[in-house]
Amino acid sequence: MIARRLAGVAAVVTVLLAVVVSRGHDVPGELRLLRTITDAAGTGSDDAARVVGDLTAPLPIIAVTAVVAAVLVARDRRRSAGLLVVVVAVALAANPWWKDLVDRPRPDVRVIPEPVSPLAFPAGHAAATAALAGGLLLAAPRQALAPVAVAGAGLLTVTAWSRLVTGAHHPSDLVAGWLWVGALVIALWPHREPR
Repeated sequence: MIARRLAGVAAVVTVLLAVVVSRGHDVPGELRLLRTITDAAGTGSDDAARVVGDLTAPLPIIAVTAVVAAVLVARDRRRSAGLLVVVVAVALAANPWWKDLVDRPRPDVRVIPEPVSPLAFPAGHAAATAALAGGLLLAAPRQALAPVAVAGAGLLTVTAWSRLVTGAHHPSDLVAGWLWVGALVIALWPHREPR
């Protein structure tokens, strides 16, 4: 019951953010925050941010998911493998739909130093890494939940940094990617293997 409520709240907040930004509005203060971040970072971190972007793009996420799912299946943890694959597949398939629906352009705070699609909301890298982290949490045995959560939080943080310092996303784009995928992960939480 709590999982359903949390998933519902995350989904509702995502939809509210989508409505606000699809009408051409920014979340108050986020453009100023983004300018502050990009100004402070300058272009000195562009190469590192591009590497993070490359490593958190769909193909590497799919590759990691496939390897982990194969290991889980080999260990007779098919349900865990299935949950991981479902979360990542849904995130990668549905995020472009969200982008088309909301139709929010990229922020115009600097020249983005890598090729990106013209649409920003929700952030694909944020959704993909949230799906990988969330799927790994769904698959993790109870004793491994804390280290997997810490590693996942680190992955989300580094990904957010790479998207913000390059000016590729508004902060709300990242939050929306995390929220809608988080809603999915929370909704699937009761279906974890009892280990």
